[in-house]
Amino acid sequence: MRKMTVYIISLVLLVRCMALAQPGVTPATYDEIQRKVDAIFGSLYDIRAVNNIDSGFVGSTVQNAAMVDPYGTLKGCFVFAAVGKDRDENYTYKGFIGVYKNNQIIWRSDTVINNEVARGATIAATMDLNKDGTVEIVSNWSQDSRWGPDYLWIFSWDGSSGRLLNEVDELGYSVIRSIGGGIMEIVDVDGDGIMEIKGFWSEDDNIEHRDSPVIYSWNGQLYGKWPTAPEPLPSGYLPRNKLSVSVSAAVQKMQDVFVYKYAIHNAATSLQKIDEVLLHTRSIAITNGIGREKWRFAVLKRSLMGWTNLFIEPNPIAQNETDISFRYMSTALPFITTYYVRGHNPTLHTPPYDEDASFRDKVENSVKGYTLGPADPPNPFVTSAFVDTLISYKHQAVSLGWIKDPGIATSLDEKLDNARDLLEKKNNKAAKNILQAFVNEVEAQKDKHLTSEAYALLKFNAEYLISKLTP
Repeated sequence: MRKMTVYIISLVLLVRCMALAQPGVTPATYDEIQRKVDAIFGSLYDIRAVNNIDSGFVGSTVQNAAMVDPYGTLKGCFVFAAVGKDRDENYTYKGFIGVYKNNQIIWRSDTVINNEVARGATIAATMDLNKDGTVEIVSNWSQDSRWGPDYLWIFSWDGSSGRLLNEVDELGYSVIRSIGGGIMEIVDVDGDGIMEIKGFWSEDDNIEHRDSPVIYSWNGQLYGKWPTAPEPLPSGYLPRNKLSVSVSAAVQKMQDVFVYKYAIHNAATSLQKIDEVLLHTRSIAITNGIGREKWRFAVLKRSLMGWTNLFIEPNPIAQNETDISFRYMSTALPFITTYYVRGHNPTLHTPPYDEDASFRDKVENSVKGYTLGPADPPNPFVTSAFVDTLISYKHQAVSLGWIKDPGIATSLDEKLDNARDLLEKKNNKAAKNILQAFVNEVEAQKDKHLTSEAYALLKFNAEYLISKLTP
C-alpha cells in the first residue's frame, strides 16, 4: 500500500511538472487554480493540465491541433483540466475543464467527464472546429494503462459560457475515442472547412480489427460517429483544392539572368488557406528561390518546382490575402506553364511514402491555371521552329486574356508573320528590324493592353530570337 501511495504521489508530481513546462504557466498560477478548485469541491480534484492560450503553445499528441484564439474570447485566459480523485476502489469523481482569468474561474463545465482510472488529461486544442463562430476547447483524456483508450471531450466557448459538443455513450464516456497509441488527428476530410477527427477504434471483439480507422464528424449539433461522416479520398489524401485563387507573374532581366516574381491571391470565398504553390519547369538552372516566411523553396522531381509551407510552424496564406514574396532567378526563358495551388489541409497518416501517389496528388488535388515559368533555350537552335514557338505564345496569350485588345493582337500577328516570311527568304537583317519593331510595340503596350505575363513572354523570347540571327 505504501508503494502504491508513493507511486500516486510521484505521478501527480510528474503531471504537475509537465503542466508547469507550458509557456506562460507559473507555479503561482497553477497553485491558485488548484486553490480555486479546492474552494468549490474540497480536495476531490487534481489539476492535470494548464494552458496559457496567449502563448499559442501546442503540446498535444493530437495531430494538426492548434492553440489559437480566433475570436479573442480567450485572451488572457488559462484553460485547465481537473481530474477527479478516487473516492474508493469503485468510484472516481468525474472530471471537468475550466477557464481561468484574472485570478478567477470564469467558467467551468459540469463534472461530466468520465475519467475512471484516468492516467492523464491534456488540453489538446482551442480552435473553431465547426465554423460556428465560437472556439472549441478540445481535451484529451487517457484511460487505464499505457495502451488504454484515449477520449476527446469537446466544449464550445463563446466568451462567457461553454457547451458540450461531443456525443456521450450509455456509460458516460465520450464516443470520440481511439485505442492507446493510436494517434488521433484533427482533419478536414471533405475540404468544406468543418473539421473531422480521425481515430482508431472498432466495436468488433476481434483483436485484429481494434485498430480500424474511424472518422468522427459534426452533424450540426454534436461530434460523434455518424453514418453521414465524409469518406477520405481513395488515395488516403485529403482535399486541397477548395480554393478560389489568382496567380500573376512578372519577369525582370538583370544582365543575363531573369528574375521571376509571383503574386498569389487567396480569395475571401476560398474554403481553405494556401500552403503550397508549385509550377512545372523546363529547366534546373534555378537559383535564389525565396518566398513566404516559414515556407521552403525547392526544385522537385518530375519537373516540379515551388514553395511549400512547413507544417512544423504553419504560416498559410489566409483567405482574402495576397502574398508577393515568391521569386527565384534563372537563365532560362519564360514559357507558359501550369501552376498548382494547394490548400492547407494536412494529410491523413498514410502507408509508406509512394512517389507516384504523391505526384498524382500534387497535380490532381490542387487548383490549376497558367502562368510563366523557366524553359531552357532550345539546343540545337532552329530559327523556323523558334519563330513558330513565338507565334504560338502570342496566340496563347490572347486566349488566356493576357493580350486584351484585338487590334494590338492583330498588329503583333502581322509583324511576326512578316518576320517569318523574311527569315524563309534568308533576309535576316530585315527580319531583325521587324522583330525589333515587335519588341518596341510590346514595350509600348506594357501594362496597357498587355499584362505582365504577355510582356515578359513576348519581349524576352523575341529578344532571344534577335540575338540568334546573324546579319
